[in-house]
Amino acid sequence: IIRRKWIDASLILQSREGKDMAHVAHKEEMPLHMACVRRAPAAFILDLIRINPDAAAKADKSGNYPLHLACQLRSSPDIIMGLIKAYPEALDQNNVQQCTPRYYRQTDPTSLSLLDRPTSCWIDSFGREPKRDAYHEKVARLRERKWEVTQMLEKQKDFNLLLRQKIEKLEPTTKTILNKGRLEKLQSKVEAFEKIKHAKMERIRNLVKLMELRAQSQETMTLAERRDESRYQTEYAERAADSLRTFEAEVEELTKNFDEVKKTISV
Repeated sequence: IIRRKWIDASLILQSREGKDMAHVAHKEEMPLHMACVRRAPAAFILDLIRINPDAAAKADKSGNYPLHLACQLRSSPDIIMGLIKAYPEALDQNNVQQCTPRYYRQTDPTSLSLLDRPTSCWIDSFGREPKRDAYHEKVARLRERKWEVTQMLEKQKDFNLLLRQKIEKLEPTTKTILNKGRLEKLQSKVEAFEKIKHAKMERIRNLVKLMELRAQSQETMTLAERRDESRYQTEYAERAADSLRTFEAEVEELTKNFDEVKKTISV
């Protein structure tokens, strides 16, 4: 970005490493600020917004939001529109010179109309409930299933604590009731459950978070890109749902194992 090699920068931005870099500030400037200042192509700036829309809500050391910079340099209406969509509140933010983005004179009539529209209208238009398509329905169902599994794991957590307490009470008399190897087996089951629970729940959280981010990024895409993204997201949602079903089956199996352990200890 600093060297204005936009083709190379665009290729890097498509990689996992490039997407991570879009979230990292450099000398108090996000990559989105740097691209706006250096008059990057509209497609590149819109990709940055899609990957990290939160960058549009960050000010640099001069108090400039990316929208300030775009208006100062009279960027294209597409860029101004993308920045307003990402963070419409920037229209009313002052920089250190006490200027809002609207202060900077525009020559393009489309840009003028975008900036003249009241901020409240922009917020209202983007605050409406989006139409729920098949993908959004799957995300909602996945979120609900995640909550159900979380509740089930909380119950297992209580049982896990109870099991540990019973093991501690039984330990002084294990020489006459259970041999040492059997006690160690019970303890290993408890520890294995803890590890699996944390790993699986973290994976589910990451899946839901990624799907929500990709759903938000559709606002800055063209119609063709949205169709391609929708197909990809639908496939991704199905894979995530399959992963969750597998996890639920594993939790059910663990529950049966713990029930057996519980009966053994109660004897």
